[in-house]
Amino acid sequence: MTRAKYNWALANNSSREKTFRNPSNRHTQNPETHELVASHIQSFNTLFRAQDGSPSLINLAVGDLLSKFVFESRNKAKDGTALPRNRLKF
Repeated sequence: MTRAKYNWALANNSSREKTFRNPSNRHTQNPETHELVASHIQSFNTLFRAQDGSPSLINLAVGDLLSKFVFESRNKAKDGTALPRNRLKF
């Protein structure tokens, strides 16, 4: 049985590893990857800042949330009367 020859020059592993460990600040070594993910990055960024000056999707969603109130447990004075409870709103 003969093994198929693999052209290791096509893999370019060491060069690829070097560029991923030490990326360039000036340009990308993988423009195809940037083109592929650009729309996903754009849509993620839209969640946090709108391009036209309108509120972002996160700000709109937070604005739709209702306030929640948390009260302290019920405490009674020595004579049995209820003490005022603290309330936290968030």
